[in-house]
Amino acid sequence: MLNIEKIVNQIPPLQNWDWPPVVHQAMDKGFKQFINMNRDNQEEFLNNLRNDSLEHSRVLNEYLGIVSGYFFGYQDSPLYLDIDDEFEIAIIAAKIVLEREAKDYWLQLPHLKEITTVEDAVGHLRQIAAANPSLTHSLFPYLRNNASSEAMRVFLWNEIIRNEVVDDEVAMLSVGMQGLMKISTVSNLWDELGHGSLRNFHTYWLRRLLDGLGSKQDFMNYRTNNRPWFTKITTNIFNILLSRPGLKYMKYGWFLTNEGWVEPHFEEIVAGMNRVNFLKDDIQIYFTAHISIDPVHTEELIDGLLHQTPTLTPKELQHVVAGAQMAVAAAKIQYDHVLQYLIEITTNQPDICQAVNPIHATVEA
Repeated sequence: MLNIEKIVNQIPPLQNWDWPPVVHQAMDKGFKQFINMNRDNQEEFLNNLRNDSLEHSRVLNEYLGIVSGYFFGYQDSPLYLDIDDEFEIAIIAAKIVLEREAKDYWLQLPHLKEITTVEDAVGHLRQIAAANPSLTHSLFPYLRNNASSEAMRVFLWNEIIRNEVVDDEVAMLSVGMQGLMKISTVSNLWDELGHGSLRNFHTYWLRRLLDGLGSKQDFMNYRTNNRPWFTKITTNIFNILLSRPGLKYMKYGWFLTNEGWVEPHFEEIVAGMNRVNFLKDDIQIYFTAHISIDPVHTEELIDGLLHQTPTLTPKELQHVVAGAQMAVAAAKIQYDHVLQYLIEITTNQPDICQAVNPIHATVEA
């Protein structure tokens, strides 16, 4: 049982921040036009965009990002603390069209061989986890060895945005799961929630990271005016799996695969932070803690699948492995773009000097 009085007496200093750090924005005109089209016109619009792959990718992910805001219902939702039947029918219908375009065309997923047993599925998952282009992507050696302090700060800002509602995502991960698979996902959620300590919420570590990086207003300005579309890719695709009941086993495979590359990626990120003198515990704790936590989660999720009773059917197992493939494909596209983005920042803005103030960072016990 929780000791609420003890938790209240230990509320940490940054808990009074609104979280996630988002603000309401005016409805994108293009998105408004899109959701007011009929389904045939929406599909024709997206099909025509395929002739310009970059614009197609941008529009698809900007629009899916708006859908994600609606789905989680925070202040950046196009319908915050309100209901509107006509609008919601339109946005849900558009969501389905956009998600089909992303999943069935844009990701360009490889063909998946038939899987008949749980041992087959686990073998495929371990094979994917051991060697895939997102695991070994050159973005992370670049962060370790080359990115400027400004590029590192921008990267970390986007890590905050990407993970700011990770506890919601992990909570949604357990929906539709039973038995050991549910236990494995809820174990992960309990870690995300700091085992009942607000100070140890993983999203609280993100507050510390944001505070340690300097001006919160700079972050909000960047988020509102400069954040590029390609930093939304993995969030958008994961939210497809979280919000579509028929894809529920894909979200398990997706998450398992993501957990598997956290340790090597975060080790590279921490080394890069050390190189550019981002040394405060506030800035590093989110990453250093996960280096030891997430390999355990990966094994728990695999064991939960392997020993699930009753064993999943071949189609269910196929979905788990397909989710792992989606994770790799989406991350690869995002990492490709982010690497080029950080190279440009490093070339044009090599050093932020006083932008990260080690005195400013909040000291946490």
